Amino acid sequence: MSQISDATKGALLKEAADASVFMELTPEFIVENTTNFDEWYIKAKRVVFKPNAQLVFTKAAQSRRNSFFIVTEELVSEDMNATGNIIWEHDSVPPQAATSGQAPSGEDGSGTGSNGAQGRQGEQGVTGITGNNAPTLTIIVAKVPSSGAFIDFSGQAGGQGGNGQQGGKGGAGASGRDAEQGAFTCLSGAGDGGNGGTGGNGGTGGTGGIGGIGGIVNIISVSETSETIGQKFRILVSGGEGGSGGSAGEGGLGGSGGSGGNDALPYCGGEGSDGSTGEVGQRGESGQSGSKGMDGDYFIGQITEDIFDKVIGTVPQT
Repeated sequence: MSQISDATKGALLKEAADASVFMELTPEFIVENTTNFDEWYIKAKRVVFKPNAQLVFTKAAQSRRNSFFIVTEELVSEDMNATGNIIWEHDSVPPQAATSGQAPSGEDGSGTGSNGAQGRQGEQGVTGITGNNAPTLTIIVAKVPSSGAFIDFSGQAGGQGGNGQQGGKGGAGASGRDAEQGAFTCLSGAGDGGNGGTGGNGGTGGTGGIGGIGGIVNIISVSETSETIGQKFRILVSGGEGGSGGSAGEGGLGGSGGSGGNDALPYCGGEGSDGSTGEVGQRGESGQSGSKGMDGDYFIGQITEDIFDKVIGTVPQT
């Protein structure tokens, strides 16, 4: 908690007063259960939170502005043990899609009986989506007779990273050399087929998305000191958690072994052995978690009753 600067306080008061000209003063704004609010400015003689009620600044409100105001003579939570909550609407960031396809296969054996090459390693998964930054909330209030509200304007958590790509298939082993015989003897026996190449290793999972930046909360009051008003509100403006890393990509399949060479009868009996299938590539590593977003901040300030009346009234502040 910090003391709001005079320059920032003056700018916020002027913005609130100018907008107040066009806002109707509601006798009582009641928050019960979950109250979704699609506008950016609440102006009421009293704002009353029922037990465990929740005021939500919706996505519709955020589409209009990213800075919200509550201007009221009195803010009340009816139950000090079940105070109201003020939050901003945000869903979970969707995870990134897995890297499509598969890494290229290894080259097939090029010479008789040669082994296939290992498949290529899969690409790393896509980095997760960054969480949205939390909005700004300014509360201008004459008095808070009991508990205020719990305000959670933490940043949105980052999205999960994409899965790593599967490793490429190992190359096929080449066929073995055929036997060769002369007029009365075997010149060379049949050769064995080459072994299939090992599958490529799976790609590393994508790094999780960075968490969104925490919001800014300003509380400007008439009758409360910085110490007491700070105790009546519980405010959370943490940066969003980083997204989890993507899953590791699977290893590629091993390449097929080459067939053994053919015999040459009558002098070169016996065919060559088929090459063995290559081993499956190693699974990649899981992606790293994303970084936590930067924390926001909240500020406390005081004004006189005359200034408050000017803000909540119909005369723009000069």
